[in-house]
Amino acid sequence: MIEEDSEQLVEWLLGTSSLSPAELCRHFVNRAAERMQETREPDIKDLTRDVRTARLFLSLVRESQDVEGLGSVATDLLQKVCIPYLNVLLDNCLTGPVVQELAETAAVALLSPHLPPSAVEETLRESLSPLLTSGDSAERLAILNSFLCHLFSRAKPENLETLPGVSEQLSAIFLLLLSLLDHASTATSHLILSSLLPLFITPSHPLRLSAVWSLVQEVWSGRRIIEQTPLAFLLSLLCCFSDVLISRDHTSPFLSVFPSLVTNLCPLLDVRREGVFWEVLWAGLRSSDPLDRKRAMYLLHRVLSSVRMGGGEVVSVGGVFWWKPQSAAVLTEVWEDLVLLLHTMEEKQVHIVKPVKSRMKNIARATTTFVDGLSVLHVSWLELALERVFLHSEAKSIVRWGVCEALSLDLASSPLLLPTHWQFVYGPLLNALSSAKLFCRDSPTDLRPSVATLFSSFLEKFVSALSPDLRGDFLHGLLVAIEASNMSDTPFLHVTHSLSLLPPSPLLSPSSLIVLRSMAGQLDTLRPLLRAAVMTFLLTAAANLSDLVHYSSFLRTYLLSFLLFF
Repeated sequence: MIEEDSEQLVEWLLGTSSLSPAELCRHFVNRAAERMQETREPDIKDLTRDVRTARLFLSLVRESQDVEGLGSVATDLLQKVCIPYLNVLLDNCLTGPVVQELAETAAVALLSPHLPPSAVEETLRESLSPLLTSGDSAERLAILNSFLCHLFSRAKPENLETLPGVSEQLSAIFLLLLSLLDHASTATSHLILSSLLPLFITPSHPLRLSAVWSLVQEVWSGRRIIEQTPLAFLLSLLCCFSDVLISRDHTSPFLSVFPSLVTNLCPLLDVRREGVFWEVLWAGLRSSDPLDRKRAMYLLHRVLSSVRMGGGEVVSVGGVFWWKPQSAAVLTEVWEDLVLLLHTMEEKQVHIVKPVKSRMKNIARATTTFVDGLSVLHVSWLELALERVFLHSEAKSIVRWGVCEALSLDLASSPLLLPTHWQFVYGPLLNALSSAKLFCRDSPTDLRPSVATLFSSFLEKFVSALSPDLRGDFLHGLLVAIEASNMSDTPFLHVTHSLSLLPPSPLLSPSSLIVLRSMAGQLDTLRPLLRAAVMTFLLTAAANLSDLVHYSSFLRTYLLSFLLFF
């Protein structure tokens, strides 16, 4: 109704008044200014109508090519109406259509030709900066969001930045918004990340994007402390800026508006090559929060989409991700298997997971297949896929299948043999084996559960595949991990049994024997029927994997006390 009334009033005045559009516009500017001075609680409906009418007249002044009148009227509209009116909104915490009206009016006035630079600077300084002075204020940020959205909808950011004084003011506001994120609530942070900050990323200021990436690095390293959960915050930030941080295709909605970003930003920043980016993404995929996993999967999809659409060669730090156009066919197949498996692990029904089980073998095979001197898939992605299967909470049959897949891996040339990847065995694999439900016999005639048999075979093959100088270190780390895992009766029984089945070899150092001795402290918590069996397995492992002849008399005495303990 206000819009129709204002348009009818403008048409009537133009037909009956002898005043020029510039004079009529000035009249309504002065009228709106007087209304705000007369009362502390102005009639919002009347003020909105006056501001809209003045804006309509301003458009007529521009069409009439009245250069002198346009500059002075736009200045009056900004300084007498927009800035004071904005202060009224802030004082009364007013929102709604009145904010939209003011925002659009200020945007039209700011972009008027022949507007003095001093008016532009004063408007930005007095109308935008106060919005950020109260810290985490949802009302102020909502007003700022409306103002900037209308301002940027009226002019492309790259054109707006060329106005005198505008670039410096916008840069200052951008940095203030970044600083607000430290103590912002989740809702306010989402508003800043999704609506406000992306407005400031322009081809003429790629350093602002670098400031965003610096924020990611500081939060992830712990150098910058924020109120929110760091992982959730970083995943949200990366998703909001994925169009410019990741996307390199011309079909992106953001880059279709600013195509020069493709050439301006690529040489400066490509997060697909950054190790921190993949660390955050991995942490998101491993998170127990479904929202974190969903955001991480979205980022992974964006990366794969960007390289498929002609992103050129990409090799990340450490080689955890790489892509070359000449190997696209092989890489695409493997990544499709991995993404499908990760997606399916979000499902709870067993019948949905069953059809994709075969993809795990393809993923494992890809870690030992080399193309252009690089493994098709970095082994950390295999670890991630197995870990996601281990963490499936709804169906133990799926977890059991994942553990069996891990224990059946071909270790002939597996990168898991490298010391940098032993943590997968010490951590996720042992944690999965801590569940007693996995150790069920397939049939009553089986002497041992199939998982226990597979673990014994896996352990023997793993140790034998290592070089002799690494075998002792691996076993020492394994014993430390078993002691710290606090396994229940059944898993502890089968794990110690597997240790006792290792071929005799002097692999345990004195410190390893001490750890083995500490493991015996768990015997008190075992059921009586299992205690004797575990005692036997520990003693057998100590005897088979030790070289008592070369030990000192002290160590021989210590081992004797170990035996007498039982």
